[in-house]
Amino acid sequence: MRSQPDIPRGCRCQPPRREILPILLWAAFLVLARPAEAKDQMAQDRRPAAEAPRFYVERVAVEGTRHASSEVILSESWLEEGIAYTETELIQAMDRVQRLPFVLDAGFSLGKGSERGRYSLLIMVEEVERFFFGSDLGYTTFGDSLESASAQGDELTDSLSVGMRVFAGQGVFFAAAGNGEDLQAGYERYRLFGRPLLLRLAYAREGCCTADLQELGLDPGAAVWRLADEADRFEVTIGVPIAANHSLRVNASSLEADSAARRPLGGHSDATSALGYELDVQDVGQQELELAWVFDSTDDPVFPTRGDALTAAVGLRWLEGDLSQSAAVGPGLETLASGAAAEMSSRLVGVSFFGERHWPLSARQTVSLSLKLLASRTEVDRLPVESDPDDPTPIDASAETGNGSELTLWSGDVDSFEADLGARYSLSLWGPGKIRRLGELRWETVAGLIYIETSPTLSLAAHPLWGLSVSTGIALRNTWGLFRIGFTYLDFDGAL
Repeated sequence: MRSQPDIPRGCRCQPPRREILPILLWAAFLVLARPAEAKDQMAQDRRPAAEAPRFYVERVAVEGTRHASSEVILSESWLEEGIAYTETELIQAMDRVQRLPFVLDAGFSLGKGSERGRYSLLIMVEEVERFFFGSDLGYTTFGDSLESASAQGDELTDSLSVGMRVFAGQGVFFAAAGNGEDLQAGYERYRLFGRPLLLRLAYAREGCCTADLQELGLDPGAAVWRLADEADRFEVTIGVPIAANHSLRVNASSLEADSAARRPLGGHSDATSALGYELDVQDVGQQELELAWVFDSTDDPVFPTRGDALTAAVGLRWLEGDLSQSAAVGPGLETLASGAAAEMSSRLVGVSFFGERHWPLSARQTVSLSLKLLASRTEVDRLPVESDPDDPTPIDASAETGNGSELTLWSGDVDSFEADLGARYSLSLWGPGKIRRLGELRWETVAGLIYIETSPTLSLAAHPLWGLSVSTGIALRNTWGLFRIGFTYLDFDGAL
């Protein structure tokens, strides 16, 4: 009698242990190489059928959904009745389901069908709670360059958010409030016109005084922007799947703020420099439009242990704001009147690539490598610079800061290039199978090396600009949310 192929019943299969040395030797190539799952699929296609047993699925059912629609789970799995699948294809389908933001875990089991060689597939999911919480406690220490640029020393940040999801058919409404005046609300729909299309509409109200190092292409002056008032952000995302793990994504966003403070990275510490301290910018606006190809074969959106994530995009970005008639100068941040006001703006066209690969070293350990590349050209109008760059266009305007220093505004085209190389090590301290009620606790350490260059050079920081970031901490995830505690070191130039 012919033996029947073994029926897989485990929901997750752990890949074999790999050596660290080959990973380090081939890391750069592997990040840029084609996804491992695609190679595995090609290899399976070349094997005889006996080496890759297929299971004919005559029925698919979903178990464990309490709030979400079973149709959304089935749609995201890309599994259909009446088709034979390999065990690898079934595992990849569970990975796609687990990448949904409201699914904590997903697995499958195969049962006997109506006759020999036919099976009934049961997809088992564990949803997150309808109400969710989030907390992030972090301590950041800056190198000498960033301490000068931010006019402050080490920083302790804490954020707490509380929110809820309301499922409605094949979509979900969500809203969350954070400490301060942060507020977020939106709607996500996972099927449109009978197809698995993603539509996401979101609004966020960001509170005062959040800081961000502006993308260098958008602000070639390498400046740190800090919101001095609340800001409104709108975002629309449309995702169109073109294969099981491939999709096209269109994203449009807009941010509007009444005022912000702009400070160049590496600014001078003496009060005689116009750019040594913050400049007030009023009516700040930033818009973005991006088209991206996305490949994702990771097994988890928060704690990935295997798979690849690749994104190639082309985008347009705009930034504008009014330089006010005051500039904060001196150790006491005294406001002194300036002689004039001017409107600055920048328009960027860029292409970007992001790749990340995850390797399981053991059942509890994971190592990851990531690479980000960005090349852009920016048309700048009235960007504050301290001195004329090489081969500048004529100076457009100037203003007296009140302390005798002249603020030069420059217009022209700037080419920018940025490369970020990152490595991450993750250790599972305990998993959901051990202490189910508490969830999964992980310790993660991430190190990143940053290289930035512009032509011509407009910033006060040295060029090319090198940066280093190192962070470590623990993260706890369960059905109620995600909680993080961490430490970060960040510096540019002086870090290396």
